[in-house]
Amino acid sequence: MPSPFGPADHLAEGKLLYKRADFQNALDAFNSALQFAPHDLVLLDCRAATREKLGNLDEALRDAKSMIRISRADGRGYLRAGKLLSIMAKTDAALSIYDYGLRQVPDTDPTHEALRRMKNKTANATKGRDPLEVLPVELAENIMRCLPFRDVVRCLRVSKGWHRFIASRSCLWESLDLSQARKNVHTAFLMSCFANSKGRLIDASIQQLSQPALVYLVKYCPRSHLTYLRITSQMSEVYVVKTVCQAPNLKDLFVAGQVEFLFSDLVSILSACPNLAKLTAGS
Repeated sequence: MPSPFGPADHLAEGKLLYKRADFQNALDAFNSALQFAPHDLVLLDCRAATREKLGNLDEALRDAKSMIRISRADGRGYLRAGKLLSIMAKTDAALSIYDYGLRQVPDTDPTHEALRRMKNKTANATKGRDPLEVLPVELAENIMRCLPFRDVVRCLRVSKGWHRFIASRSCLWESLDLSQARKNVHTAFLMSCFANSKGRLIDASIQQLSQPALVYLVKYCPRSHLTYLRITSQMSEVYVVKTVCQAPNLKDLFVAGQVEFLFSDLVSILSACPNLAKLTAGS
């Protein structure tokens, strides 16, 4: 027995269900209506909007493209497609579809101005997007590696997303340059730096090192890969020697400040660091 409902009835039912946020049943109603009128732009637009709510973006985009094929001079298909492409983070494609729509839809059509507004809004949003959300991970990482370590640390404060990204890239923490520190470098900061390096610290230049931080450096920090160490500190020679002797792969050592190594200190350092090729001490 044929259904007593026509496309208008299914459309009205679908809209009511959509307003009630019953999207699955709304989709069923629009599907039923489209069986009667497969080329109806209102029905296709309603189904696309419902599929968007259900998270079926690819299917919704197919409906939007069908609207464009059916009527290239109607702006509704371009508006729907552009919105979906933006949600899918395909900004360039969204801008292209808006541009195409502006060329096809007459200036006198109300949707023409809507297309222009959406194009400008999308373009402006692109200008203000976080570069870490736009750039490939490898490119963002390479840019960060070109920055001085001090600036990398500053970038941690930009946002939570930047902090997560920078802290997770161990290559950014293989060279620890704190030579421009104006205040004492404390243990907590050193701990976070070494954790971020994942035990891959290669070189370190440390100034204004507090005594607890130096003790931490001696006892806990992973130094198996450390080949270059520069320390500018007023700590005693005993702590400096202890620190250096924990870095067996050290090749280059520079100790600035008021230090006076005994011959026995030098013997201890050379014994602990057989690869040491250069040692500089003094101001």
